[in-house]
Amino acid sequence: MYVFLNPGHCPGIDSGAMNGAFTEAEIALSLGEKARRFLQKAGVTVTLLQSDNLAGESPYDLWDAPDMPEVCGCANQSGADIFVSIHLNAAENRSARGTEVLVYQAGGRAERLAEYALTQLVDTGRTWNGDWLSRGVKERPDLAVLRETIMPAILIEVGFLSNDAELAEILAHETEIAAAIARACTDYEQEFLGT
Repeated sequence: MYVFLNPGHCPGIDSGAMNGAFTEAEIALSLGEKARRFLQKAGVTVTLLQSDNLAGESPYDLWDAPDMPEVCGCANQSGADIFVSIHLNAAENRSARGTEVLVYQAGGRAERLAEYALTQLVDTGRTWNGDWLSRGVKERPDLAVLRETIMPAILIEVGFLSNDAELAEILAHETEIAAAIARACTDYEQEFLGT
């Protein structure tokens, strides 16, 4: 199996959500790097590319970031079996919490991958917080990383960066979260790729 991991946003260009000194881009990259290591140990081929998710939704001007790779094009050319974008959520309501996984549309292999990811992440979250919330699998056809990729693609919102308590739990359990992301990929592999 070949997995294309896309930690959301890009430090220095698009930090994503922020809470004090913590940025979505940096936490997503840390989770992606850890997930890559777990997948590689399982014999999975992995490409990890952190790229500004606004590319394709709000195209770059050449002066802005001329060398920034366009993540959807790179993923499509890679030959990857699945695409997993890793993000953290944020809301004005600082008590908002939980994990959700986004797909372009319901049905098919992307939704199945999303279900695996949601189950693994919520079950993992409940090992340290029995009240970890599942916000479900949701359709988001407006997101370029889901719309423009040719393989089954999901966008994981691990939890809420804007919720201080949930952020602290995410930071304390990055390794377990990354392992859950990797397990979701191998669960998908067992169902659809016969290994």
